[in-house]
Amino acid sequence: MWKGFEPLAARRFGLWTAFWPVVALSVYGGVRLFQLRFETGDVYPEYSSLRSDPLGARVFYQSLEQVGNMEVSRNTLPFSRLSLDAKRTLVLAGFSHSYWLEDPAWLMPIEHLLGSGSRVVICFYPYEGQPSAAKDQKDATKPEDAGGRKRSEEEIALRKRKVALGQRWGVELETKQAANSKGKPRQHSTVSLQSGTDLPETLSWHSQLSFRKLSPDWRVIYRREDKPVLIERPFGSGTLVLASDSYFLSNEALWKERQPRLLSWLIGQHHQVVFDETHLGVRENPGVVSLLRKYRLHGLFAGLFLLAGLFVWKNMSSLVPPATSAEAAEIHVGRDSAAGFVNLLRRSVPVSTVISVCVRQWEKSLPASSPERARVSQVRALMAETESGSTSHAVSTYQAICKVLEGKSSTGREQTREKES
Repeated sequence: MWKGFEPLAARRFGLWTAFWPVVALSVYGGVRLFQLRFETGDVYPEYSSLRSDPLGARVFYQSLEQVGNMEVSRNTLPFSRLSLDAKRTLVLAGFSHSYWLEDPAWLMPIEHLLGSGSRVVICFYPYEGQPSAAKDQKDATKPEDAGGRKRSEEEIALRKRKVALGQRWGVELETKQAANSKGKPRQHSTVSLQSGTDLPETLSWHSQLSFRKLSPDWRVIYRREDKPVLIERPFGSGTLVLASDSYFLSNEALWKERQPRLLSWLIGQHHQVVFDETHLGVRENPGVVSLLRKYRLHGLFAGLFLLAGLFVWKNMSSLVPPATSAEAAEIHVGRDSAAGFVNLLRRSVPVSTVISVCVRQWEKSLPASSPERARVSQVRALMAETESGSTSHAVSTYQAICKVLEGKSSTGREQTREKES
């Protein structure tokens, strides 16, 4: 019985033995590859606190975590979900100057945070563009096309947003890049301290972005020549800090040009620091997986996955050993309806009453005017003479009844023939 099963079982065991190590190695390799990629953090935008290469700000984030009384976190949800109860320092590093004007939806939540007593630090992405003269010359030589009117409408809307933002915060951005004596764009420059705070006298600045049209509420901290590049102002119960560069927050700057006094001044007196990631495009979209992590349903998910695997395995291979060729050749023939009827009679009708039951059913099937009624009376008389409960007497009575019926039937056939002749 088991001879045909042994080679098949051995083959299946060998396949499963080779399959699972391959799956384990593939899973380990994929997980390790993702770990190596996310450890460097180059999948995240520049100046993200999740990025650990020179262009990220993870070192600054982890340094604040080492301070005993600091509570450091990241924000990947909309600003509207930030709690206004606690006073905190919100850091927006690598903030795009185009995002500053193109998406004004971030202004209201920021102003609510400032009104609650928080400190908001906005450090712009280092701007290195063409000098304004070259850009104006390029725009002047550009021919008009079908989209010229649409671009002009967008420029008008952009100017309106600039005016609205300038009126609300009392500041405007200047994106004209300075050039050196040879007319080439100046990549790095030095800024000097303007206020009496305990900060470094000079800093290396990697952005040509600056501020202009400042309201009297603003206090200039650093200037590049005559252009403000780091400014601060009170706003409601909080303070707002704008910096035209984010390089001093990067991992590279903390390695080459560390400025701890400047970083401490940026954070301020609050013990809660939040690094925003949403303005860099790192947003959390709550879904099923987020709910599983939130409510720690990893075990439930693993159990469902295990049940699904067992279901697939059950349908792939049967737990019953396969039949051999000799067993498959055996044919088991069942019984027909007549045999089933006989078995039913044996269970329901005792031997002692089988003759009387048959005669009774025969009598019920005959019409009232049938001549066969006389034969029924003769059969009943014969049964009364030979009535007994034994099997042998039942057989002898059945044989006697058959003889009586055969004699009557033969006599009836002879009479029919005489009439026909």
